[in-house]
Amino acid sequence: FSYSHYIIVLQLCEHALCQAHILNSRPFVMFVRWNTGHAHFIVCDGYSTSAKTIHVIDPWYGCGATYVSYADAISSCKFQTGTGRWTHTVELI
Repeated sequence: FSYSHYIIVLQLCEHALCQAHILNSRPFVMFVRWNTGHAHFIVCDGYSTSAKTIHVIDPWYGCGATYVSYADAISSCKFQTGTGRWTHTVELI
C-alpha cells in the first residue's frame, strides 16, 4: 500500500463502515486513548461479521495481530500494550 493523503475523523467508525474500508482494501488507524491518559495508534486491517470483532495490529515492539471485540474497542478494551478505548480514526485516502 502507498498512501500520500490521510484524513482524521473525529469519531469512531461503525462496524459496517469498518467492513467497507477493509473490503475496499483500505486499512485504517485507530487512535486509542489509554486509561492512564496516554495514547497509542493501532492499525485495523480486518473484521469478523459473525463474532463482531475487528482485526488489529499493534505496532509496539513484541506485539502483533489479534482480534478484539468491536464493542470493547469503543468502550474499554485490553489491547496488547494497554487498556483503553478507540476515540478517533485516521483514514488513508
